Amino acid sequence: MFKIILLFFLTAQFFWSCFLHHLKRMQLGLPVPENVRDVYDAEKYRKFCAYTKERGRLSLISGALLFLLMFVLILTDGFAAVSALLPAGEYGASFWFILVLTVFLTLLSLPFDCYDTFHIEEKYGFNKSTGKTFLLDSVKSFLLTLILSEGITMLCIFFYGCMGKYFIAAVFAVFVFFTVLVSAYGMTFLKIFHKFTPLPEGTLREDLTKIFTGSGYGLKEIYVMNASLRTTRSNAFCTGMGKYREIVLYDNLVKNYTEGEILGVFSHELSHFRHRDARKAALLQTLAYIPFVLILYRMVADPGLMASLGFSGLPLPFGAILFLASSVLMNPVMTLCNIPFCAFSRRFEYRADADSARAGYGPELISVLKKLSGNDFADVNPHPFIVRTTYSHPALSDRICAIEEYIPENRKKGFLVSLITEADFGCEERPEGAPLLIRMELTDGERNCVMEAPDDLLKKYGIREGDRIPEEKLIYRFGRYWEEAQKRMKMQEKNRKAT
Repeated sequence: MFKIILLFFLTAQFFWSCFLHHLKRMQLGLPVPENVRDVYDAEKYRKFCAYTKERGRLSLISGALLFLLMFVLILTDGFAAVSALLPAGEYGASFWFILVLTVFLTLLSLPFDCYDTFHIEEKYGFNKSTGKTFLLDSVKSFLLTLILSEGITMLCIFFYGCMGKYFIAAVFAVFVFFTVLVSAYGMTFLKIFHKFTPLPEGTLREDLTKIFTGSGYGLKEIYVMNASLRTTRSNAFCTGMGKYREIVLYDNLVKNYTEGEILGVFSHELSHFRHRDARKAALLQTLAYIPFVLILYRMVADPGLMASLGFSGLPLPFGAILFLASSVLMNPVMTLCNIPFCAFSRRFEYRADADSARAGYGPELISVLKKLSGNDFADVNPHPFIVRTTYSHPALSDRICAIEEYIPENRKKGFLVSLITEADFGCEERPEGAPLLIRMELTDGERNCVMEAPDDLLKKYGIREGDRIPEEKLIYRFGRYWEEAQKRMKMQEKNRKAT
């Protein structure tokens, strides 16, 4: 039965990824929202579509190959057969199993990584890596993955020997510790792959220092990271704990964007830092460890589960247990967990955008987001279902709409929402199955109109009484509901003139 569960989870996750790929391909070529049509011209959008299809095809092929190999290994007790060929021992068996598995997975993914980097990324101008850089990064990633995997496996065996099946409490504590460690000292890990140099003196450094210290933080240093050695993409972030913190800018950001745009990006990242969004994300991540340790507990407490895969006797195959728990059983669980996690993350992004706009960098932030999207071949018209289930950031069009509402000159324009009430259906109760309609009274000082729209749309955009909404946003957000309101407004105006 356990083998069937593993195969079902493995198959479900593969077909889920295929379904998302299908939605993404179906969305390509559909009309792009009005406020992001200037991100790509016709030729560049054609290249974006081709790039997306090529990468998606490569991802499908590599995913299908891994799925088939995993399916066969589970079905034929292949993991147990491999383990039987390795040296025995409580620690040795798991050590060698993890080593062989890590080497196998690295060699399996290496050709696809090479093709992605030196063919697709190179073809569309994103790759800056040389063969030497790629090889060194691959070796570093392999060693880092191996050290962490072996370390966690050996700790699990040690805790199990000391605490029996209740070892999961100690394992959970270790996972939380590693999460906090990476969150607090992520820059230390980045230094394994990148070089950091202080930002030269100048107006940019002065303005960044002023913004950062003005928010109540002590500044240790502002670094520029040599991201251009590997990619054309840009970003910025704050890091560190204690009294003094550090600012990191990608060199691509410093070289290719104006100072105002850089300050807009940094103001956004500073909001994340001020609201401790990274720590909140780490806390949410620790919640995902709960089902993981429960799965571990079940697999360790019932030796018959691993016996159904060909493992028998003692010691317990902790290497195989951890791999199957993390790579097969947890994938569907994480897919479900990611839906609320991503929703929280998108809220954090909206808040950071709003803080940057309130600080006076709204136009610059919109400009840099459009440039970043165009330069990185971001999807400016993603499928709404993909956004809701997998996106940690809102779609670009929605971000721009939200930012524009906080630009001072825009807040003085548009229609004021003077009253929000529930629409009248002409009967005592709303008809069964009918959506809850909300009646909004709107005015721009000269024109007055009433619009009825589903309550879900108002909640989606956070519309309240007293908000002022530009007409173009009403057109984009409410579509036919706004058109109907316009028709009623024109009819009323016509009737008024007739009388």
